[in-house]
Amino acid sequence: MEWSLIQRRDTTRLIYEILNLAERGASKYRIVSAVSLNFRQIERYMRFLLHSGHLEFSLNSQGVQTYTLTAKGRRLQNLLREIQEELNNLFTRSLSSHKQSISRIQEVLLTEEVQHQPS
Repeated sequence: MEWSLIQRRDTTRLIYEILNLAERGASKYRIVSAVSLNFRQIERYMRFLLHSGHLEFSLNSQGVQTYTLTAKGRRLQNLLREIQEELNNLFTRSLSSHKQSISRIQEVLLTEEVQHQPS
């Protein structure tokens, strides 16, 4: 199955996106908006990341809860980034190879079509 055909994000991808947003500090509203989930859905991920020590939260000067990465969260973010890059390269190569195969098939079909046309 081609990567581009996979529509649903998996848990790992969502965690990676949350960690990226929290890198510079982000409110829950900003995270919810950026990852396109509702507050109830995102709560599960936030609780998990807070409980496991990957995120921490504090109140900013306006009194808004801000989530930021811990050192443990930064390590996980870096690992997930490496995995994401590897997957992107894998599927990009796969898609490129697939397109080349289609081009070759089209060339063969066109050649056969031209050869079989009445003169």
